[in-house]
Amino acid sequence: MAISEAGNIRGWQYQRLAISEAGNIRGWQYQRMAISEDGNIRGWQYQRLAISEAGNIRGWQYQRMAISEAGNIRGWQYQRLAISEAGNIRGWQYQRLAISEDGNIRGWQYQRLAISEDGNIRGWQYQRMAISEDGNIRGWQYQRLAISEAGNIRGWQYQRMAISEDGNIRGWQYQRLAISEAGNIRGWQYQRMAISEDGNIRGWQYQRMAISEAGNIRGWQYQRMAISEDGNIRGWQYQRLAISEAGNIRGWQYQRLAISEAGNIRGWQYQRLAISEDGNIRGWQYQRLAISEDGNIRGWQYQRMAISEDGNIRGWQYQRMAISEAGNIRGWQYQRLAISEDGNIRGWQYQRMAISEAGNIRGWQYQRLAISEDGNIRGWQYQRMAISEDGNIRGWQYQRLAIGEAGNIRGWQYQRMAISEAGNIRGWQYQRLAIGEAGNRRGWQYQRMAISGCQ
Repeated sequence: MAISEAGNIRGWQYQRLAISEAGNIRGWQYQRMAISEDGNIRGWQYQRLAISEAGNIRGWQYQRMAISEAGNIRGWQYQRLAISEAGNIRGWQYQRLAISEDGNIRGWQYQRLAISEDGNIRGWQYQRMAISEDGNIRGWQYQRLAISEAGNIRGWQYQRMAISEDGNIRGWQYQRLAISEAGNIRGWQYQRMAISEDGNIRGWQYQRMAISEAGNIRGWQYQRMAISEDGNIRGWQYQRLAISEAGNIRGWQYQRLAISEAGNIRGWQYQRLAISEDGNIRGWQYQRLAISEDGNIRGWQYQRMAISEDGNIRGWQYQRMAISEAGNIRGWQYQRLAISEDGNIRGWQYQRMAISEAGNIRGWQYQRLAISEDGNIRGWQYQRMAISEDGNIRGWQYQRLAIGEAGNIRGWQYQRMAISEAGNIRGWQYQRLAIGEAGNRRGWQYQRMAISGCQ
């Protein structure tokens, strides 16, 4: 059936029924309605019903409404309902609204609701708003809410604001809030500000806050400043602060200064501090200073200390110093300690020293100790010494000790000596000792001597 008024088609109906042997209806009904007044299509309805043998409706309904004013589309609605055998609604609703006044889209809303068998709403809502003045986008809002069976909100909110005055983007704000079942906010806030003068970016700020159920801030702050005068980047600062529930700072600070006159990097510093709630240091410090005038690296330091709540060390320390004037490495140290709650060391220590003068490697040490819960050492030690004068390799020593639970040495020692005069290899010695549990040596020795005269 096609329905018309003044020649305009208003809608039509459609029905198809398949009748079974027992006289029960198994077909379906279909209806679509296009609504118009001034020739503009305002919307339409759609319905399809599948009818079972027992006469229960298993079909669904569908509705979409396009709203217009002066030819501008303002928004539309959409609804689809799946109906069960017992008449309970399992479908969903959908709504989207585009708002405009002077032809510019100001924003839209979006809603989708999934309806359960017992009539509780399990869907979500969605909202996004684009705000404009004089054609410049100032920002937008965004909201999405996931609704539980008991009507509690589990969704989140989202907001982003782009700020402009003379067409230059000065900064924006960002907010996202995750809302729990009890209505407490678990989301976070985010803020970034780009500061400019005469078109040059001077720096920006950044803030992110993670909010707990009790409303305490667990997020962090972030700041970065890029400084320029003649277009060359002179340096920037960086700060990041992780804030705990009680407002104590757990984050870190960062500073980097790149100074250039002829394009050479003069140096930068880096520092990070992680501070606990009760004032004990649980994080680590980091400092690096790269100073160069002729392109040489002068050195840097690195330290990390993770300390537990009750004063026991659970973390590790790390220190490295690379000092050079002519590009030579002077040496570095490394130490790591993992200490348990009861004061026993469960971690290991590590030490390595690379010493050089005039580019020749003089030797290095290496130590790694894995300490058990009962305080016994289970790790090993390692030592290697390369001895040189006038560039000739004179020999080296090597030692590796595997230490057992009761402190007994199970490792081995190794020594090899290459002797030379005038560049000729005169001979070498080789020794390897395997040491038992009681300290007894079970290894072997090896010696080979090549003697040369005029040849």
